[in-house]
Amino acid sequence: MSKESKRRSAGDGTVYYSEKLGRWIGQLSAGKNHLGKRQRITISSRSRSGLQAKMEEAQEQARSGKTISSNISLSEWLQNWFDTYKRPHLRQNTIVSYKHILGRLEKHLGSRKLSSLTTSDLQDGLYAAFSAEQYRSLAYTRTLIRMAMAKAVSEGLIARNPADGIELPRRPARKRFHKPDSHAWRKLYEAPTPLSCWPLLILTEYVTGLRRSELLALSWQDFTIAFDKNGQPVSGHLDVKHALILGYLRPDGSRQLIMADTKTENSARRLALPISYLHVLLEYKNWQDLCKKLNQSWEHPELVFTAENGSYINPSTFSSIFTRTRRKLGIETTFHGLRHDMATSMKHAKRFDMKDIQAQLGHSNIQTTLNIYTHIDEENNRIISDWLDERSGQLLETQGS
Repeated sequence: MSKESKRRSAGDGTVYYSEKLGRWIGQLSAGKNHLGKRQRITISSRSRSGLQAKMEEAQEQARSGKTISSNISLSEWLQNWFDTYKRPHLRQNTIVSYKHILGRLEKHLGSRKLSSLTTSDLQDGLYAAFSAEQYRSLAYTRTLIRMAMAKAVSEGLIARNPADGIELPRRPARKRFHKPDSHAWRKLYEAPTPLSCWPLLILTEYVTGLRRSELLALSWQDFTIAFDKNGQPVSGHLDVKHALILGYLRPDGSRQLIMADTKTENSARRLALPISYLHVLLEYKNWQDLCKKLNQSWEHPELVFTAENGSYINPSTFSSIFTRTRRKLGIETTFHGLRHDMATSMKHAKRFDMKDIQAQLGHSNIQTTLNIYTHIDEENNRIISDWLDERSGQLLETQGS
């Protein structure tokens, strides 16, 4: 928030103009709360004279012992809260996520005055922004609005947090994990799609378990390969550094693409690569270099995976292509399921512990890795169930003889 602040005489408060909000903002002392903490009230207006009138009215209320109320809107406060308290500490992809989520809520409640918002208002606004099936978005939004409203309470803008009473629908049952077998992987690898880079995309996912955003952001500089004296690759690794994410909405309704840092600090990681993969990678690079020469322009020559003209592959477009392809092939595994398959395969190899799997997948929290074990346990339960059927059948056959 850019400020053109002007300090007034004692008791008159502070006035400044917010270019982002396009409004004049005034802050006044509102005395102390029941804990003895000093509170400040924020008032806004489109004009300097309008703000002056509102501040004088608020000061008169304070002198007469009445409660000062803020006329700032929810949209204004969320912008203020986000820019002042959250943006400086967030990574680019999280900033986009916050703005997208809060923007959905502001669309329905943004013009409402902060001081008049009720729990019922926020509950209705939440369900207007997201359907009951979008549980994760609902829970995420509730968390953000709770934080924003808690800060409004501590700033003295409102007396209580109306977001504390927001209720969520019943959490939907976890979707069953369909582990892809070797035949499913082979069919995906060989499937015809509009993307010439498709086979290497699938192979790269198979040997790394990358997130979709990380996969589409890979550049040639991320790969390090060692060669023998005959020019053959003998070892290599991949440094995962970036993520290609959907950014803010454009005026035409589309969303810009942003090359951002990885999801979390732990997501930035170094992964070993098998020699067989390196051979395929180098063959693909030679082919891509030829394509660049044949095309007059290649938008992103640094990227490994691009559309036919060298432009970014939109993550939404990629997901649509993957979904159509797997359904046509009769494969139930989602793309995120391919990532989970890396965890199950590492566990079944009996050579890696949970920290190894966490490092491979780039989870910031070990609990996220543990949650994947729920899927793994479901598969193990089916194996155990089949084994128990055979075991009990042997006893029953013995009884009957």
